[in-house]
Amino acid sequence: MTIYTSYELKWLLNAVRAIKELNCAEYIKHFDDSSTGFMWSTNETVYKLGKVLEKDGHSGASFACTMRLAQTFLTSYDDIDVAIQNIQNMINNNNIVSE
Repeated sequence: MTIYTSYELKWLLNAVRAIKELNCAEYIKHFDDSSTGFMWSTNETVYKLGKVLEKDGHSGASFACTMRLAQTFLTSYDDIDVAIQNIQNMINNNNIVSE
């Protein structure tokens, strides 16, 4: 079992919800720009996600890590709502390490 910090889970939940809101799960699942990654991407979809997630106070690195984690969760579940529920369950079950 992987254990995440409360920040990672909060950011992950917000990211997956934003991905659902922007209807871009398939794009994120298959995102693979080896020259920029998520951090330096100028892609419109990635930019929109960054704007939606500004309130989380990400650095470029934390945004990129959060997006890769979201990508992992999205590829692990066929249904984005199941991914969201799984993340919420992890938060509710205190599947976190202390800060």
